Amino acid sequence: MALAALWIRFQPRVRWLAWSCVLLTALAIAQLWLITPEVVRLGRLIDFVTTPAPARERFWTLHAVYSSVEVFRLLALAAMTLRLWTLPPRDGGGRALS
Repeated sequence: MALAALWIRFQPRVRWLAWSCVLLTALAIAQLWLITPEVVRLGRLIDFVTTPAPARERFWTLHAVYSSVEVFRLLALAAMTLRLWTLPPRDGGGRALS
């Protein structure tokens, strides 16, 4: 409810910031709950196995997905920071996000 109240007060030029925060939070939660436990499980499973196995391929696939999501989140945060630095100040003073 509080997020909806804040959403109404945001100007259209900064609503993207709220959507970006929601997206990045959802990605972090997905990494934490979906990818990390499977990577840990597979890592323990293939830790001392010397022959190639399907589990090893799945591990490296999930590892690549996790790393890609991390790079995407880092680039998105950098883009958000750059955009916030380049936003023109509001005329008439007041808060910048309302």
